[in-house]
Amino acid sequence: MRVAASAYAVRRVNPFLGVTQVVELDIGRALSTDGVNWEIQLAVERPGAWGSLNRDRGEKQFYRYGVWSSEEGLANFPVHPALDAMALREAADTLISATGERRSALPFPLADHFELWLLDDADRAPLALLATLSMQHLIPLRHPAAWSAAPAGADGFLAPSLIEHGPAGDSARRPRCHLDAVEELMKRRAGSSRQTQWFERRHDNAAALAGRSAGSKHHRPEVILPELPVAERWAQAADEALIGSYLAWLAPRLLTLPLSPPTRARMEQAAASPALVDRWYRLYPAIADADLLNRVRVQARLMEAAAAI
Repeated sequence: MRVAASAYAVRRVNPFLGVTQVVELDIGRALSTDGVNWEIQLAVERPGAWGSLNRDRGEKQFYRYGVWSSEEGLANFPVHPALDAMALREAADTLISATGERRSALPFPLADHFELWLLDDADRAPLALLATLSMQHLIPLRHPAAWSAAPAGADGFLAPSLIEHGPAGDSARRPRCHLDAVEELMKRRAGSSRQTQWFERRHDNAAALAGRSAGSKHHRPEVILPELPVAERWAQAADEALIGSYLAWLAPRLLTLPLSPPTRARMEQAAASPALVDRWYRLYPAIADADLLNRVRVQARLMEAAAAI
């Protein structure tokens, strides 16, 4: 019997890491960042604290039950002794069955249409994506204004413009220095005020103000949001080149977004990491040049085979 389930996706932003696919039932949810490996999270009642007189009874929280893939099956995490192991296993089996039924529909549509943007200090135009939500009532009163180009331990991004004009050997001494340069560029354009605004993204990237502060910080009732997680247009050619290199570095992940055909074709040409393209290929909602991406994926398999020798 087919179980009624909702299947959707949400972006992993600030820093941008791709898209998480979600299959959700009342009993839990399955999460995947690659469409192959799924974390099984089950909805369980929060155990009441000592002396709470069951005040917390009925509150639900997600319990990390295990990891599942169609090839390797289910790998369980240790079960808390206070939980019913048999009931959890039955719920996990139901959720896994629902997930397996819906894998053919990957990638799922994005549900997080509400977006928090860092604004340009000069004209209050959207500059960098800070957070996303699927429902407006979840928008908090306060939110961070700091933007990150990559996780703290990430390196491997080298901008040709910085290599050409930067001090020799700097990237070897400071592996993250080019990512730091991207973050500093965003800080300068955002200014000391660090203004932010929630928007609701609509068709063709048109957006309306959202959140409790709607209309208080942005002087236009409707704007066009950047298609990618950061603005691509910059006053200085060197700055625009740096941002272009950064987006090219992110290209295998950016292709998981619902991009316009010209932008998708550009990002496919820029995607220089065969391994990452092969990892997320099944989550690309469209393909501009199938022959190109097939060649990239073949290259990834050859590289993997060579590394195993």
